[in-house]
Amino acid sequence: MEQNKLLLIGVGGIGSEIIKCLLLSGYTEITCVDLDTIELSNLNRQFLFREVDIGKSKAQVICERSKRFNGSAKLVPLHSDIKTKGPSFFSQFSVVVTALDNVGARKYANMMCRITKTPMVDTGSAGFNGQVEVFLPGLKCFECTPIQPPKTYPVCTIRRNPEKMVHCVVWAKEEFKKEFCSKTYDSAEDEQYNELLFLKYFDQGIKDLLALKDFWKGKRKPTPLGNSKTFLNEKKEKTEKGQENNDQPQEMRIFEPQEYATLFLKSVRELAKKRVQLSRPLIFDKDDPLALAFVACVANLRAFIFGITMQSTFEIKGIAGSIIPAVASTNAIVAGIAVKEVTNVLGWLKTKKDESCKSTWVGIPPKRILLQPFRLENSNKKCLVCKLQCITLKANVEQILVKTLIKEVAKELDFESATLGFGSNCIYDPYDEMEENLEKKCCQFKIEHDSIVELDDTEIDFNVKVIIVHDPQIKEQQFQIVFHGDKPKPTTKEEQEEEEEEESSLSKNKPSIVGNTGVSETIEIIDLIDESETIILNKPDIIKEKKDLNLFQQLPNQLDRKRNFSNMSVNDEIEKNNDKTIDIEKDENAEKEIKQNMKKTRKIPNNDKKNQKKPEIISIDLD
Repeated sequence: MEQNKLLLIGVGGIGSEIIKCLLLSGYTEITCVDLDTIELSNLNRQFLFREVDIGKSKAQVICERSKRFNGSAKLVPLHSDIKTKGPSFFSQFSVVVTALDNVGARKYANMMCRITKTPMVDTGSAGFNGQVEVFLPGLKCFECTPIQPPKTYPVCTIRRNPEKMVHCVVWAKEEFKKEFCSKTYDSAEDEQYNELLFLKYFDQGIKDLLALKDFWKGKRKPTPLGNSKTFLNEKKEKTEKGQENNDQPQEMRIFEPQEYATLFLKSVRELAKKRVQLSRPLIFDKDDPLALAFVACVANLRAFIFGITMQSTFEIKGIAGSIIPAVASTNAIVAGIAVKEVTNVLGWLKTKKDESCKSTWVGIPPKRILLQPFRLENSNKKCLVCKLQCITLKANVEQILVKTLIKEVAKELDFESATLGFGSNCIYDPYDEMEENLEKKCCQFKIEHDSIVELDDTEIDFNVKVIIVHDPQIKEQQFQIVFHGDKPKPTTKEEQEEEEEEESSLSKNKPSIVGNTGVSETIEIIDLIDESETIILNKPDIIKEKKDLNLFQQLPNQLDRKRNFSNMSVNDEIEKNNDKTIDIEKDENAEKEIKQNMKKTRKIPNNDKKNQKKPEIISIDLD
């Protein structure tokens, strides 16, 4: 344990528990990376932080506070974005442990671990649910399982007839994007702007809906509020009678509709000024008081119009930000499992046998088992990250020209027509007029040490990642290419045909679970994220029939676990299927739908690894 360096990305709810468990288990060299600073809301679940630490770097404080668990430990704090770290940074660690609160950072860490062939242990939690996933080189990676799109709601329900507060909040967020995120507005001093929005949202817009008379037959009709002055005058009649004193914090209180109208007019005015000052469109952030005030006021006034119970700003913040309350015990359980798997992974590095490494789900229905381990799986042949082909280029980036990098390296890789990209920018495309870029130096495009550029040949569908290693001692027209294993090569037609045949054969034998409605019901195992303030998951349908539960218990290793990243509110209940029972034997459409929803069979990974070749180094001197 003392000889292995570990990288811990994220020291929040789970990360702070992981570093404690690692130190108490005997690990002494840990590098902690976190971009965030400590906030008041963190203190209810991140127990190594104190109120005096608010505003300080999480990584710095966690390393200082954790030394009491092991005084001889070497803890390195890095207050930075993990996306700024390249392959040479990741390659110095034996195992990478992630406890992140966003998908983008996890994808980046996964790609770096794939490039450097570093094992990764990913963790996450949301409420009473949690997971620990182990990703070993050569087996399934984080992106092998597709991420499902966010939870969506019918447009007609959102726009015409909202039934729940979540519908009002979704509508309010969409209006915020339309008004402040997608255009600019130069007249911040225009006092009519907020009045026009008030009439649009709460009066004229509602009257337009009421004009659809057939739509409202048998339904409760909404009530327009009129203009803001008329509506605010009603406040005196309602509130002068007196209100009971409410000692709750302002965020926890539910105000009169007229008070929300006043706050709405004020928030629109302030948001318009802010947009002009920044000279750019705004971005919705649940932690921005102005943006949250706008959404809370619009959602509550719309709820009042449609007869829906209004909610406090705190509750609306939870819906708008997709917040699941954190459970400290879940974080502790997940952290303990993660440290156990780190130890198993270190054993795998010596023996190359993955029997002891498992991914574990915590508190997942319908089996109601607290811990449910799963064996590691083979990688998905369609996963672009697993298909990554990389080389290392050692060169002097301050001297080497773009044309040298492209043409000479492309020749070595047998490219027919090479395109060079760096990040989101295209540096050279043979089909565009970009010849002038060929004579520029790589450093002019901010290509530096540890940068990753991409060479792409669209003619033969061949893509290679090139890791740049800067060496100032190398001359202008000299460089070295290092192949990691075999020389990269494009996929042949025969290999593509084999993949298509295998996919078609698997599709014929996909397992499913049939419920009492006659419609195939698939079980979705959820992937969770730490911090629980950034993501909401779709709850899997709970199987009620005992026969279905027994069938699920017989197929634990054949179910395909899906990540389900959704914007569904925590207050949302599981939507019930009101469709009539379908006779599968008679309804051909139902059969087609069942086939489309069937899951792929799980495959047990083959532990027989081929002997990896040593890196082949080719030196080229153009002089």
